[in-house]
Amino acid sequence: MPTLRYFHELSSEQRDEARSLTAMSTPEAQCYVVGSTGQIIRAVELKPLFATGELAAGELVRAQLASVGRSEIEFALRHATGDWSEMTLDEQARNLIAIEQGGAVVSRFALRANHNVYVLTNPQRSNTTILPGLPRPSDFE
Repeated sequence: MPTLRYFHELSSEQRDEARSLTAMSTPEAQCYVVGSTGQIIRAVELKPLFATGELAAGELVRAQLASVGRSEIEFALRHATGDWSEMTLDEQARNLIAIEQGGAVVSRFALRANHNVYVLTNPQRSNTTILPGLPRPSDFE
């Protein structure tokens, strides 16, 4: 049965195949339908729910992302397309209200076992910032 995968979830061979499928310079802006034998069947463009403006990420978060083979564009896309599956239902609802009423949109994504990345878009939709999360104390795991 086919599955839907983000670019970062693909193997290196699948990433090469994905790059050849899309005319876009950012294959991260697509999801990929992967067949049961691992072949990429097609690319599906990700559609943002709101404008993100200029993307900013400091050196610390870029280093953290690089250390696990991830990029800031991945998290910005998940944020803008409403992939908030790692957040509580209340947090997700707050984001939907913020989109409708013009408030700040905040996402949280797991980076490693006890580290998060936060993505924040300001109410004016002029910029989105990616911030490193503090490690969660082991007492709360």
